[in-house]
Amino acid sequence: MHVKGLIWLGMRTTQFEEMVKFFRDVMGMQPIRDEPELAGFQLTNGTQVELYRPEEEFHAFFTTGPVVAFRWTMSMQHEPPWKRQGSSSSAPFSGQVRRVGITSEPRMGRCLRS
Repeated sequence: MHVKGLIWLGMRTTQFEEMVKFFRDVMGMQPIRDEPELAGFQLTNGTQVELYRPEEEFHAFFTTGPVVAFRWTMSMQHEPPWKRQGSSSSAPFSGQVRRVGITSEPRMGRCLRS
């Protein structure tokens, strides 16, 4: 498997207003979503970043840090590291992988951790 980039990042924060201002005004991220408990941004390469207030319930399982989705390619002759029997692969997750899925978009996968 070869990670080609980051396509999405989401995080909860108790400093919601400050993070929105930082992402928009300091980092220059383009706002694409503005809701009372959620703010979304898009980078110039298409990567999306979402911020959530602690009160936002749908993403309540985002408790220990950012959750990410990676763009990756994988040779069909190799199993991904998380599926190998007795794999000693050390993925940079703190906690267990909550869900691993393949989207319908070619060469895009998602690993969400709790």
